[in-house]
Amino acid sequence: MSRIERKLDEILALLKGRAAPPSPQELDTLNWREYPSGEGEWIFADEAPIKLIEALRNIGGSAVIGGYRYTLREGRAKKFVARRKL
Repeated sequence: MSRIERKLDEILALLKGRAAPPSPQELDTLNWREYPSGEGEWIFADEAPIKLIEALRNIGGSAVIGGYRYTLREGRAKKFVARRKL
């Protein structure tokens, strides 16, 4: 399944109201990039599961999932999700 097909499936699940919150295992499989400081990781918002982005938007931009704090942030040109170990 392509990345676009996965995103479309996520959008459909959200519209149908059956999207489960992302699991820590699902989030660990993403292509996280390490910050140069070594303190945390990040990923572009369009590479993250839509259900993570929606959850972060609905609860004020920050959430704790599986030992990490996830935060939705605005970069120069794109939004991204940052995560740091607790």
